[in-house]
Amino acid sequence: MPNLPSTYKPSAEDKAAINFVVQAVESCERDWHDDFSRKVDLRHAAYRALKQKEESDEETWRSKIYLPHLISIVEGMLSTFIEATPVWRADPVGYPGQSREMVEMQMLAADLAEAKLAYDMECDGFHKKQHDFCMQDMIAGYTVAKQYRLRVKKDVRYRVPGEDLVFDQYGSTVDLARELTEQQESMVVRDGPTMEVRDVRDFFFPGTAVDLQKAPFLVDRAWVPRESLMRLQEQGVYENVEYLTTTSPRTGPHQSEREQKLRGNDRTRGLIEVLEFWNEDSIITVANRQVLLRKRPNGMFWHGRYPFVVTSALPDLFQIPGISIIEGLAQAQDMLWTLTNTRLDMLRMQANIITLIRSDVDNPNDYDFSPLAQWIVDDPNQVQTLQIDPTAATITIQAESLLKGEIQQLMGGLPFSSGAQSNVVDQTTATGVSIITNIAQQILAMRKQQYLWAFEDIGQQFLSISQQHMTEKETI
Repeated sequence: MPNLPSTYKPSAEDKAAINFVVQAVESCERDWHDDFSRKVDLRHAAYRALKQKEESDEETWRSKIYLPHLISIVEGMLSTFIEATPVWRADPVGYPGQSREMVEMQMLAADLAEAKLAYDMECDGFHKKQHDFCMQDMIAGYTVAKQYRLRVKKDVRYRVPGEDLVFDQYGSTVDLARELTEQQESMVVRDGPTMEVRDVRDFFFPGTAVDLQKAPFLVDRAWVPRESLMRLQEQGVYENVEYLTTTSPRTGPHQSEREQKLRGNDRTRGLIEVLEFWNEDSIITVANRQVLLRKRPNGMFWHGRYPFVVTSALPDLFQIPGISIIEGLAQAQDMLWTLTNTRLDMLRMQANIITLIRSDVDNPNDYDFSPLAQWIVDDPNQVQTLQIDPTAATITIQAESLLKGEIQQLMGGLPFSSGAQSNVVDQTTATGVSIITNIAQQILAMRKQQYLWAFEDIGQQFLSISQQHMTEKETI
């Protein structure tokens, strides 16, 4: 490698581009994104029941049981949202002024488009990515998917049949020997559209934006090893990657709180922050907020849209983030935890009796706390147990049952299936059960429709990417 300057010295134009991207990201962080990321981590902690131990060390006897009630709620909803074998249908769209013959040709090509889209989705493993796409929305309040072209080329080894002639001492052919020979060649194993679920904590847009495609800019942040950036530079995608050894890495707040709680891991450790800025005019990629990796006009995709799809099962008014499922259930789960631990504390108090010993007793340790033990005392009132009302351990059961019902009712669950109580609808009759079931099904169907519309947008971008980059015949 030739000698490089000790520091990165971009041109005035490149420096202006870097500052433009950094200022856009910092404005988002300052206005709304940092606060939103904290809320996302808190909602994820509620989903995983990562309750902070706020009790003092002196009260170690108190119960600290935090059951993850919300996991079953979320997974139950996901089971209705996810399609194990999604079916895709391509319908042609006629434009004003289009001839009838052109529309008929598009109708004939629709079957090929459906087959191509289904094949690309199968190769990309879309049926597996649905879970993360929907689950992130239910926890965070909205979710993001990025679509782009993925081309993978690698060395492939395989065996081919070969033939060798066997000759005798006179040069005549006496036998034909068959054998398998090993060959290796570099070939393209994947070339087509792909979908990637992006972390909402790494996705930026102006806080005043109400529609993704109308936003003045978007920024997608990724944490990438330096070796990967070097490979992309060798392929001609990026430049100036070698200067990343002379620039300090970006370490910002609220980047790894969730991972620290779960695994004691920093998700950004040893990685380089890469900011990919999108607007109507250009695409600018900046690493560590100091090095310009790429700047090009925004003409990468023929569909003319941002290659991102954002959706929420519970949209909110006039903003991109919607309402999180966990946001509506976390408070009820906290109350349920409090009641459950209170009941367990009461049971512990009753099971571990408190003994009252008068102060004139010489040695309290002389008393043996075991079955059939005999205590010799001058007065029976010298040693006696504290009488605790046994009903104290049962008074929270009804409230816990009501809260369990609220947790399921608030988000369209089926309370009768778990014995939860409700004073609104009589769930002991077939009519009551039918009413609750129909309402829950309609609510879940409406939420699922939001995901189906998002999958429609993803499918349209897949077809556009295939139309743009498919230059050879392909067998599917």
